[in-house]
Amino acid sequence: MQNQHEAAIKRLKDFGGVRLAERLHELDPTIRLSSQAISQWKRVPAERVLLVEAATGISRHDLRPDLYPLPDDPPLRNVTACRVSPAGT
Repeated sequence: MQNQHEAAIKRLKDFGGVRLAERLHELDPTIRLSSQAISQWKRVPAERVLLVEAATGISRHDLRPDLYPLPDDPPLRNVTACRVSPAGT
């Protein structure tokens, strides 16, 4: 699983930060990310995965297998669950 993720990150870098920043802005004009910010990603932020998938064609599973596992992937170990409260609570 890790090798797929590393390959996806390499493909993302090969896609190019400037090109990705432009494509993300085309898909969602409210997003303004610099290529420098994108180049610092060690992994795609959770809130950007679906948009990056749409922009690049790299599957969400390959970008973030921890968030989008395939049905036959083994369960992740040593994952700490977190609880998100609705805003205002």
